[in-house]
Amino acid sequence: MLFSKKATEVLEKQTERFEEREKEREKRGEITEEKEKLQLKDIFAMWIAAVITFVPAILLVCALFGFVIWLFFLRFI
Repeated sequence: MLFSKKATEVLEKQTERFEEREKEREKRGEITEEKEKLQLKDIFAMWIAAVITFVPAILLVCALFGFVIWLFFLRFI
């Protein structure tokens, strides 16, 4: 690489700055990872979104397979 030494130095400085900021946050008591509990409504909304997303795609693939089967095997009966 043309500027590999300089790039390495910049990455090391950024890493040091990031670690310093994280230490300051821990000292101040800020939580770095906040996790929220999913409510029943959230889970229900995710199920609805999954159904809306995947069911049409699955139906389209099944219809395509059915058409291919009809085209090759059942058309001449």
